[in-house]
Amino acid sequence: MDNSRAGYVLTIDLGSSSVRAALYDSFGAYVTETESQISYEFDRDFEGAATKNPDDLLDLTARAIDGTLENSGDKSSEIIAVAMSTFWHSVLGVDHNGRWTTPVLTWSDRRAADAAADLRDRLDEESIHRRTGCVLHSSYLPAKLSWLAQTEPDAFQRTRMFLSPGEYMYLKFFGETWTGTSMASATGLLDQNEMRWDAGMLNALSMSEDRLPSISDDPAQGLMREWAEKWPDLRDVPWFPAAGDGACSNVGSGCVTEDRLALMVGTSGAMRVSWKADHVEVPPGPWCYRANAERFVMGGALSDGGNLVAWMRETLRLPDEETTERELAAMKPDAHGLTFLPLLNGERGPGWADLANGVVSG
Repeated sequence: MDNSRAGYVLTIDLGSSSVRAALYDSFGAYVTETESQISYEFDRDFEGAATKNPDDLLDLTARAIDGTLENSGDKSSEIIAVAMSTFWHSVLGVDHNGRWTTPVLTWSDRRAADAAADLRDRLDEESIHRRTGCVLHSSYLPAKLSWLAQTEPDAFQRTRMFLSPGEYMYLKFFGETWTGTSMASATGLLDQNEMRWDAGMLNALSMSEDRLPSISDDPAQGLMREWAEKWPDLRDVPWFPAAGDGACSNVGSGCVTEDRLALMVGTSGAMRVSWKADHVEVPPGPWCYRANAERFVMGGALSDGGNLVAWMRETLRLPDEETTERELAAMKPDAHGLTFLPLLNGERGPGWADLANGVVSG
């Protein structure tokens, strides 16, 4: 991006419960009244599926961009870059023609739990965790791809390349795609220190590296005709590869040094620390990814955050939000003697118990 040029950055956040877009100025300040937000839900079933049609996500993203461009008025002609964040640990397949062969298998899809257990039986999980920063768990790609090969062999064989949702968007917008360091780092397939696909993990999955996108943080430029005609102000603007939403949370909150810890509660919840380094020694317990090629991010995550609040409102038929908050504030913790450990989407950190569903005690 040309820092000497004044202008705006169009930001897109493909989250787990909504797609948002907005403008920010060259100093990183939000431009008021430019935001567009569209809520949605993953498609779930009682077997643990949590998926989404890739083209539905593409449509939601395009509509969010439409809304922000409309809200921005004349400012849209001053957009100098596009930046995107998406949820980590999710994958879909595309064939040789760029058509999707699988829905998006999201981070909260639990159907790969048995595949994760099988990988743990066969492989040295400690060594894999030290290299990739990820344990063998249904939320990461090794288990998802192993599960897919076992349960949907035709779709697995038809798949030319496995992508994250952000990479699928760029494939449709530009006719080609690659993955940014940040997204690659949270797959469970990347050697964090070497910054390349982990050969040992790929060998264990009987998968070749050419079925994964190349890794680069260079921007794309030059929208395909359909999108250039739809968004002429964005036609020749650089679009940077999507970054993981968790890493962006640390950057946005200013927690980019070892002495600052970011606590974020979105659809899920996490605590993360980010720092600049050339090399990392991954300790037992936490996960470790990258914010970019120069900066690591490490921490722990729970699968339930804001989605727990939404579940409680729907299931318990709580009063309106203001009344609920007032009554909760007046209660002492555990005053009713009933304790609920919510693991509605299974457990990630600290125990990584794929098949956990929670506890009601008391």
